[in-house]
Formats: sequence, C-alpha cells, structure tokens
Amino acid sequence: MRTATLDDFMALNDQLAALLQAGVPIDAGLARSTQESLAQLQQINAGVARRVAQGAALEAALEQEDVATAAYRGMMQVGLRSGNLPAALAGQSHLAQAVRGTQEAVWRGLFYPLIVCALAYAGFVGMCLFFVPVLEELHATLRMTPDWSLRLLAALRETLPMWVAVPPAVLLLVLLWHRIASRRASFSGGAALPRFWLPGLGRAIYWQRCANLADRLATLLEAGVPLQQGLALTARAAGDASLIRGADQYFASGSFAAPPLIVEANLPSLLRWVLFHSASTGGSGSSSSPALRMAARWYRSAAGRRAEQIRLAAPLLACIVIGGTATLLYGLALFVPLIHLYRPLAVS
Repeated sequence: MRTATLDDFMALNDQLAALLQAGVPIDAGLARSTQESLAQLQQINAGVARRVAQGAALEAALEQEDVATAAYRGMMQVGLRSGNLPAALAGQSHLAQAVRGTQEAVWRGLFYPLIVCALAYAGFVGMCLFFVPVLEELHATLRMTPDWSLRLLAALRETLPMWVAVPPAVLLLVLLWHRIASRRASFSGGAALPRFWLPGLGRAIYWQRCANLADRLATLLEAGVPLQQGLALTARAAGDASLIRGADQYFASGSFAAPPLIVEANLPSLLRWVLFHSASTGGSGSSSSPALRMAARWYRSAAGRRAEQIRLAAPLLACIVIGGTATLLYGLALFVPLIHLYRPLAVS
C-alpha cells in the first residue's frame, strides 16, 4: 500500500472543491454554503501544509487541524488510504441526494392540503363577512340571546381587518423561505442534509450510513488496510456518533473473537456478523469484501424502502391532519351557531 503524500491530499481536496462548486450535495461535515465550504477547505489545506512542512506526518497533521470535523477527517483518511476518492464521496453524495429527494417529495405532497386550507380559510372569512350578520339579525328578530359561538364569531368579524392577512402572510413567508433554502441547497455541498425533520427519516439515514461504512471498509481492506484500523476510519467518516461508539465498544470488548449474536455492541447485527466473518478470515480484502458489499446493498435497499414509505405516507398524513383539521374547524364554525340557534326553537 503506497503511503499518501501531501500532493495526494491536495488533489483530493481539489476534487472535493470541484464537486462542491458543481453543486453536488455531499455530507462532508463542512459549512452550509458553498463559499464557506471552499474557504474552509483552503484553510484546512494551508494548516495541513504548514504542519507537514514543519516535519509532521500527513495523518498527524490532518488530525491536528481544528477546522476539520471528525467526519471530514475520516472521509479524507478513507480516500487517502484507499487511493480512491470517489469511493469515499459516493456514499455521502447518495445519502444527501436521497434525503433531499425525500423532503422535496414531501413538500410537493403538501400542495393539496394547503389548497384545502386556503379554501377553508376563504370560506371562513366569507362566513364572517356575510353569514354572521344574518345570524345576528335572526337572533335579534327572535329576541334570543347570542350564545358563546356567535359572540366569538362576531368578535372575529369585528377584528377581521387586524388578522385576515396574517395567515396568508405567514404561508407566503414559509414558501419563500423554502424556495430560498432550496436554491441555496442546490449550490451547496456543505448543506448535505436539509434541516427539517420527518418521522422515520432518521432510521433511513442511519441505514444509509451503515451502507457507506460497509462499502468503504471493503475498499480499505482491498487496499491492504487492517480491519480494526479500517473500521475506526469508516465509522468516523460515516458521521454517526452511534457508529463511532459502536466501533470503539467492539474493539474494547474483544468482539472480533466472539460470536456476533451474543455480543452487546452499538452496531447493527448484520454488520457485527460481517465483521466477525471478516475477523475470522484474517481481515483480508479478497475474502471479506463480498460480505461487506452484500451488507452495504442490504442497508442501502432498506434505506431506500424507508425513504419510499415516507414519500408515500407523509403527504397522505399531512392531507389528513392539515386538510382534515382545517375542514373540521370550518365546519364547526359554521354549524355550532346553527345548532345553538335551532335547539331552543326545537324545544319550544
């Protein structure tokens, strides 16, 4: 295995900078915007080059760079040790694209419930303007005391100029914010994972990172990196704290020599089984890579299935919750005053 040089590190950083400038989303642990990410890469290059010129080894110089995050250090170490930067970046790019695609699909799925809300809101405003005065006149004609629901609607009608523009303005601000954030994300590799949360998306991200770990570990083993060192590097490059803790616990407990199903470790069971198989065969790349690649395909498939479930279920749930709630509130505002009106008439 050839020892990586400073020129190799600079070349890897140049390739990463080119991908960021091209708008390829990469979960590299860098800044949120492209310009900030490029400036951060330049700062890292300068710091590492200065330490190497002072006599430090490349790996030690990279570890001492405070600007570099743990995920970036692990990713670069994988690229340097394997001599294959695409192998180090492919998983991060696939992860970012999958998460962004899922969230964009959910945003598009919110379009219909937003239409329902807009129609219900327009109907509510129209009811306050035209229906509430009729109810008030009817109560006055019948000499009936307005109930609480009619008094509430009358108060809303009187204050209509104060609040009628607030919900549309808030909605426009949210849509404008999403538009700006999407355009920024389109040109930013540092903003790999968009910042809004979806139920179940965390598990899909975790499985995708497990797939990245298995793929990169296979690449490192094929390049001649020892199993224990390769797992430490790939766990850190995955960018998941639980995988890093799991790798540390796996080493500390001596789990490489124990059956995977009876070991308590903060790693998925399939990955533990593959690691046990790799350790039992001496950690050679030729015998361990197929099992690791198989595990990577399984985790990536599981992450894809979970993302597809979210794409299908999230818009439906949003339609039920948002559209259903708006329709229910509109119906209650319309029928509760009528019920209070007809009840005394029915009794009499």
